[in-house]
Amino acid sequence: MTSNARELARAIARWQSATVSGVDSRAGMMVAARESAAASAVAFDIGDVRDWSAPGGVDVLVSNATVQWLPDHLELRPRLVEQVRPGGWFAFKVPGNFDEPSHTIRAELAAEPPYAAHAAGAAGAVVVRRRDLPPRPPAPRLQGGRVGDDLLHVLHGEDPVFAWVSCTGARPTLQALPDDLRPTRGGVQAAAARGLPG
Repeated sequence: MTSNARELARAIARWQSATVSGVDSRAGMMVAARESAAASAVAFDIGDVRDWSAPGGVDVLVSNATVQWLPDHLELRPRLVEQVRPGGWFAFKVPGNFDEPSHTIRAELAAEPPYAAHAAGAAGAVVVRRRDLPPRPPAPRLQGGRVGDDLLHVLHGEDPVFAWVSCTGARPTLQALPDDLRPTRGGVQAAAARGLPG
C-alpha cells in the first residue's frame, strides 16, 4: 500500500471530490500508510478483505498484491466485483513470477537447515498459474478487461531483488526466522545472490 503512496496521492489530486479508503490487515502497514503522502486524502482502516464490503458500492476497486495470500482468492473475486457499481472499474494485481529464482531459491533455502525448523509453517502466497485461470473471472457483472499483463519493475540499490522480495514474497519466511538467523540473513542472502540479478 505505502509503496505507491505518492502515486496514489497524485491520482487523488485529479479527483478531489472522490472519497477514497484503504484497507489492510496489518497494523504496521496501517501506521506507515497513515504517515504516507496520501494520508491526508485517504481514510485507512484495518480490516480483512474477505469481510470487507462497501455499502452502496464503489466506483473503483483496486487490489494490489493482496489476494495471492488468500487460499480462496479465486472464489473471493466475484464477491469483490459485486461491490463495484455498474459501469465501475475493478482492477487487481498479483505476482506471476513464482517460477523465477526470486521465489524458487527462497523455497529451496526454507527447506534446508538451519531454516527449515523455523520456516516450515510460514505463510506463503497461494500460487495460481496463469494457464489455470479462467478466460475471465467468474462474475456475471464483469465485462471486458484483460488477464495476464506483465509489469516489470526497475529496481535500484544494493541487492535490489533481495531487498524487494524481503518485503514481499519472502517476508513471512524471514519473519519466521529467529533473531540469530534473521538480522544478517547470512547464508540466505549469499545463496540467493548466486541466482538473483544484482
